[in-house]
Amino acid sequence: MREPEMFRCLRKLDMSNCPSCKSMPIVWTSNSLEYLLLHDMCNLTTLCNSLEVEGAGYITHVRIFPKLTEMTLNKLPNLEIWVENSVREPNRLVMLPMLKVLKMKDCLKLASVPESTILKDLNIENCCSLPMSSLAHLKSLCDLQCDQKGIMCTNMPLGPWPSLVSLTILSLANMMMVPLEDHQTRRHAETLRFLKHHGPNCFLTTPGLSKSQLGLWKCFSFVKELWLNQCDDLARWPTKELQSLQRLR
Repeated sequence: MREPEMFRCLRKLDMSNCPSCKSMPIVWTSNSLEYLLLHDMCNLTTLCNSLEVEGAGYITHVRIFPKLTEMTLNKLPNLEIWVENSVREPNRLVMLPMLKVLKMKDCLKLASVPESTILKDLNIENCCSLPMSSLAHLKSLCDLQCDQKGIMCTNMPLGPWPSLVSLTILSLANMMMVPLEDHQTRRHAETLRFLKHHGPNCFLTTPGLSKSQLGLWKCFSFVKELWLNQCDDLARWPTKELQSLQRLR
């Protein structure tokens, strides 16, 4: 399946439980493929390989899956890079121009997300090599879901996503304490309407809150709906924090 013309009419590709598969068919150039799901392919290391090198060193920019709108990557423990060129070097700048929905789960070695100017929904679960800083370029995000269990994250800034409407996280402990004077970040947070906490550490268990900690909650002042789920360690009603959510329905 190395001939790209074989897939000129393909719109959906679902590959599951192929543990011996080491490379993808050449579908990354397809002008018809709109949906891609890859599941349980433990030997897959890259989505695109053997691309021709343009000049010496890295290709400056490469577009893959030109018509793809939704991609799901699940249980790909050795997937490490998106694109590998003909001299087996990773390409630093990768773009999926039409991608709107991206779901990644148990991709333990993947350390980046490609450029996509219209990506709306991003769901990340147990991707332990993916730093939050690698998501800052996704300016069009509307819905971000991140379990934070394996993600490389010491600070989770709010500022990079000016269109974010819904945020689902496991803990506020990793979120950057945004200064009250950071008007740009607070302006970006004005789009946030839905805040979902899943699991423990939703709220600080210490009785006192610092100014910076309260400042973070004030960034959520435009939130209209709040979900709290499986908060096993919640021992007190978080009155001070919730006072900042003045628009709760």
